[in-house]
Formats: sequence, C-alpha cells, structure tokens
Amino acid sequence: MKKRVTSGKKLTCNEEHSPLYRKDVKTAIIEDGIEYVGDYVLYQDHSNLTSLKISDSVKAIGGHAFISSVKLTSLTIGTSVEFIGEAAFSSCIRLKSVEIPNSVKRIGKNAFGSCPNLTSIVLSSSLTEISEAAFFYDESLTSVIIPNSVKRINIGAFESCTSLESVTLPNNSNLLMDWACFRKCTSLKTITIPNLVSRFDNSPFFLNVGI
Repeated sequence: MKKRVTSGKKLTCNEEHSPLYRKDVKTAIIEDGIEYVGDYVLYQDHSNLTSLKISDSVKAIGGHAFISSVKLTSLTIGTSVEFIGEAAFSSCIRLKSVEIPNSVKRIGKNAFGSCPNLTSIVLSSSLTEISEAAFFYDESLTSVIIPNSVKRINIGAFESCTSLESVTLPNNSNLLMDWACFRKCTSLKTITIPNLVSRFDNSPFFLNVGI
C-alpha cells in the first residue's frame, strides 16, 4: 500500500494515529506543504516501509525520525532539506545508497550509522560539518568524496567502515579532522589529499592497517 502524507506543516510522532504506523504501508510520500519531519516519527521496526520520498518543502528531518526502518531500501530526500538530525536513518539495515541533496548543510550525529548494506553515498556540496559517527560502521561503504565545503569531520565520523578503500578529502585549508574520524577503516588504500590541506592533527586515520 502507498500512503501520501499531506496534512499540516509538521509531521510528528503519534503511534496511535500516525499514517506511517500502519502495517500495510510499504511506500510513503511526504508531500509538499510539510516543512518539518519530527523526532521519532517512525520509531524502531514498527512498519513495513520499503520506500520513502520526502518532498522539496521539507527543511529539516528530526532526530531518530526513521531509525531502524529495517525494511527501507529506497530513500529520496527533498532538495530543500538543510539539516538531517541525530540517528535519523541509523540502523536502516537494507538501505544501499543515499544521495544527500546540495541543500543540506549539516548531518547530525550517527545520522546514517550502522547501515551495513550502504555501499554508496553522495554528500551535499553545501555541507559544512560531518558530525560524530555520522557514518559509523557502514561496513559496505567502499569510497567517499568529502565536498570542498566541509570544514570539520568529527570524531568517529567514518569509524569502522571496514570496506572503505578510497577517501578524497576537501580542498580546504581550514579543514579540521577530529581524532579517529577514519579509525578502523582497515581496507583503506588510497587517500587523496588536495594541495590546500597542509596538516593533520588528532590522528584521524588511527588504527588503519591498509595504508
């Protein structure tokens, strides 16, 4: 069953009445008019949701909004989203690819962490900061290109991405890489360091044996 969510400007968690908690809903479209997807709007594995499309009117996705949507395989994020909250899509274990639109400026802590089948991510060209553990333990991810807009990669952002082989860093002289942001990326073979990057502090590649 396909469900179109249209009412109000804010979609919030209400387990009793939320249209997304119906077991027969497999496809959800959050349509134009909704500006904010609230915290815990679909919590844990209460649904059979496999496909989610978030409209271009949405500006923010709240913390833990779709955490542990264990059957979710298809995700489309609208082009007005500026912020993706903490653990918003964490533990979506069947999610394979994510394209983060260029409107997104910040990704919250553990936003896409523990997505073991995530093989591909495209990051926003407006992204300024990648929060702590944002892609932690995404063990199928093989490569990542960090946009030039990024000024900080926080602790453990890509920690334990054990299939990660290639990292391209942003051409940004002000880049700050926190301790162990690529810790335990044991398959890492290639790091592309642009000429504006002049120093590394805080052991960002601590405990990597492939490089």
